[in-house]
Amino acid sequence: MFGMKPIPSAIVVVLAVGAVLFAGKSALDSGLIPKPAFMKAKVPDKIALFAGAVNDKPPQTYTLTATPTGNVGTARVLTLAWQAMGDLALANGGADTTPDSLVKQYAGCCVHIERQDDYGVMQTEMAKDPAVFSIIMGDALSSFTQGTKKLNQDVAVVDIIGFSHGEDKCMLPSKNPTAARGALVAAVPRDGDWNVCVKWASDNNVPINTDNTVYDPDALNFMDTDSFTIADDKFIAGACEDRTVAHNGIKTQETKHICVNGVATWTPGDVTVAKKRGGVVTVASTRDYNQQMPAVLIGNKKWMADHKDFVVGLVKAIDRAAVEVRTNGKLKQMAVAEAEIFGKGGGDDADPKYWAKYFVGVDDTDKQGTTINLGGSRLVGLAEARDYLGMNAGSLNIYKGVYETFGKYYHEFYPTLVPNFPKYEDVVDTSYVSAALEGVAMSAPAVSTFTQVKDISNVVSKKAYAIEFATGKATISAKSQAILQDIANQSGMTDLRIDISGHTDNTGNSDANLALSQARAEAVKQYLNQLAPNTFPLNRMQAHGYGDQKPVGDNSTAEGRQTNRRVEIVLGN
Repeated sequence: MFGMKPIPSAIVVVLAVGAVLFAGKSALDSGLIPKPAFMKAKVPDKIALFAGAVNDKPPQTYTLTATPTGNVGTARVLTLAWQAMGDLALANGGADTTPDSLVKQYAGCCVHIERQDDYGVMQTEMAKDPAVFSIIMGDALSSFTQGTKKLNQDVAVVDIIGFSHGEDKCMLPSKNPTAARGALVAAVPRDGDWNVCVKWASDNNVPINTDNTVYDPDALNFMDTDSFTIADDKFIAGACEDRTVAHNGIKTQETKHICVNGVATWTPGDVTVAKKRGGVVTVASTRDYNQQMPAVLIGNKKWMADHKDFVVGLVKAIDRAAVEVRTNGKLKQMAVAEAEIFGKGGGDDADPKYWAKYFVGVDDTDKQGTTINLGGSRLVGLAEARDYLGMNAGSLNIYKGVYETFGKYYHEFYPTLVPNFPKYEDVVDTSYVSAALEGVAMSAPAVSTFTQVKDISNVVSKKAYAIEFATGKATISAKSQAILQDIANQSGMTDLRIDISGHTDNTGNSDANLALSQARAEAVKQYLNQLAPNTFPLNRMQAHGYGDQKPVGDNSTAEGRQTNRRVEIVLGN
């Protein structure tokens, strides 16, 4: 097979991001490991409510004590040009710590923030100087740490400071998954935006072809680029090429002239393609999958242990800045700080109004008159970080699910490059969040704001699972625990509603099959609720039984009947 390979059923969310294979949002090669040839298959002055708050709720209120430790030197923070780290930019007062900043107040001193879009440079700089931190897309952690370990660098995530909330997206001619088959998407392979396309395709049973030498009319195809700006340019130009036609990795004698009609991109790329060509819709973005791409703060383990008070103070300062933006209208100030950090080259990157506008996200009209949502990031404080990291009873450790899912996927498709990856506990250190919140009175974790169960009208993804039950019963077999945990991990990465439907084959009494399928769907619903009631409240989920009414296979064959015995998970709003 060429680039085609079915996505493993136990790894549905396919967002593997290779820090050692790509170099962040600009995706420059790090050079640490050779790249495989293919893979197997208007500015508001104030905002009363932060547009991307988790579950659209204001942040929890609590008080943090400032205990600065004095000048421990200057720690450098290397960051992507990404507004999910805007709370740190605001907390620091810009690129360098200002006397009246939150970092000065809570950590003592001092931080220098630099834009760095190359993960490889981040890794080598951290190896050179233990007082260097990095901010990366957290779904890339398993691969990023592979690169740092090759440089004998022992690092760990110490805080979750924000998320992509719409800016990273997959843009295609139609939202219909069937229409995605045969599309050609310009993208940076294995980059976060490419991952959104692959995840959406996987969740909707659309095959993926990653072999750039062939074209599969039944799959989502890619034209690989070295940076998202090149991907944008290829989409805008409608770049074309001739490829050999292949079906499921088997080449034919046919050659087809194909042209780019989709793109995987992020802000400002989504703005560029909308204004210069348009004609595409967002099939999925990190507004749908809103907890899959966290901005994580990573540091050297030993240096942080030796300067724990400073690190805890830094974490507190970031938290206070997030609250300031979300409740006290500090968006413009944050945008000014970001422009200083990101805009050394001039242009839109040096304009605070640009950053403020696309931080919130806007609905705009593309060149062809289609309305499209552009931009979108969000910030989180310690309360949300605590919940995301599963540091309370009743909350799923969502980040662990993100990390392990991506790690398994990465290993599945790159076993030579990633024969293994570190345990989650070895690369995520929650002690700094715990220390920052020590003695702090805080309410229980935020629970979903779904006031009542409603039908899903906008389906984002639909996936069938082969969950085993006791014969004729709704008792979930022990063998299916891993599948259920995977469903929890995938569904936990979003706040979308969940519809669970049970289906049977046509063996036996139809009425009995209908009742059994309902009971089995309810069993999955109850499993998720009991596993993490804060993450999966009952009013977020619906369970339906359809019995043998909706077959997808031929009931006259054993294989078809097995296909019909399934549980489908639909995510949407």
